[in-house]
Amino acid sequence: MTISYTGDVANASTFGCFNKILFRWKGSVYKLVYKELLAYIFAYLMINLVYREVLVRRSEEEDPGLWAESRHTFESVRHYCYEQLSSIPMTFVLGFYVSLIVNRWWKQYSLLPWPDSMAMYASAFITGKDERVRLMKRNIIRYVMLSYCMVLRTVSFVVKKRFPDLQHLVDAGLLRDDELKVILSLDGKVQANKWFLPLAWASDICARALAEKKTLPQTVNPLLGELVNIRNKLTGIINHDWVSVPLVYTQVVTLAIYSYFAAALIGYQWVHPRKHHQNELVQDGGSESTEVELDLFYPFFLTIQFVFFFGWLKVA
Repeated sequence: MTISYTGDVANASTFGCFNKILFRWKGSVYKLVYKELLAYIFAYLMINLVYREVLVRRSEEEDPGLWAESRHTFESVRHYCYEQLSSIPMTFVLGFYVSLIVNRWWKQYSLLPWPDSMAMYASAFITGKDERVRLMKRNIIRYVMLSYCMVLRTVSFVVKKRFPDLQHLVDAGLLRDDELKVILSLDGKVQANKWFLPLAWASDICARALAEKKTLPQTVNPLLGELVNIRNKLTGIINHDWVSVPLVYTQVVTLAIYSYFAAALIGYQWVHPRKHHQNELVQDGGSESTEVELDLFYPFFLTIQFVFFFGWLKVA
């Protein structure tokens, strides 16, 4: 869901202007990934708990035996996973995928036709003030909206829920009973979605308006041109629904993310601080450095990384 926030960051010269949007919940990255993040952190802490409370404690007993070997194996696997994490080109694969999806999403939005243009053309070019002219204009716009709804029913779950079948379009006033019979009578001949049929009816009204001299030959072309433009845009929306991003590419990206964080469950474990690669050198006031042993339980930077990459993937 797209949430508007431009009003909160309209003036970038204000100190901390982005703080207003960082702590929003509706439409935020936190709401998007918090369930997966909680499950992931739970799995991480369970592995960490088993390592500390079972492997480490049992291996430090007088007769460690198999526990010491198991601890060494775990630490070796942890080191191997940590070293191999960089071999997964996650940023490149995910960045290209998200760019493709966002461009595709924006193109679909740009394809949505605006019936207002057709209404303006019909109001300006179909002249006359009698009841027949009024019905011509009204039916042209009704047919445009009918085609619009029939297309969106096939690509949008929200519209499909609002109009589960064609009878609901009749109840909403977009379709007449006799027109519904015509559409249903074609089911035996055409199995495809007959969303284009109302546009054909609208073009027929334009032809009748020309024959009855309700419009001029010079002005009927913009009317038909706008109907063709609406048809082309609705066709583009249907095509985007029919031809999606290749499944293989989506699987590759998803497997790359899942594989990375599955390996990170082991590779980012903070093993016993006696290991040299978990120690940090901290300056102790002077030029000499002393070795300080850190022993962390919670993966702070792994959490940030999870939010970034899973949020990125879920945006796509």
